Amino acid sequence: MHKFFHNLFGTRINRSSYFVGVLITIDIFLIVNVFILPNLIKYFPNQIFIILLLIVISYILQGAFLTSLDVRRWHDCTGENWLTLSRFNPNRGGNISWTTGEKIINKFGEPPKPGVDLKKIFGF
Repeated sequence: MHKFFHNLFGTRINRSSYFVGVLITIDIFLIVNVFILPNLIKYFPNQIFIILLLIVISYILQGAFLTSLDVRRWHDCTGENWLTLSRFNPNRGGNISWTTGEKIINKFGEPPKPGVDLKKIFGF
């Protein structure tokens, strides 16, 4: 479990993996919260509390995963570890999306290889 969280918050990802991770997260979020969970209310009207709880949990999971993508991208750009709120800071959020990562080894590991690495995106 420690290795999984380390892979989600303590490593580096490149720009293409970052964009693919964000797109996959948003797609899954839309499918779950726009199509699946609201339709459950039609079929299980007495279970509204549980369905709303599932919606809240999905928001929390999406936020945590997007924050992990931001952190890993930030690690690749600067090697700093404290700026987890880059998505909420307009001066930083756009920069990590387009900035080329460092080409040297930093305290978060070696530079990521070019291309999309799905295992790295999901922390495996």
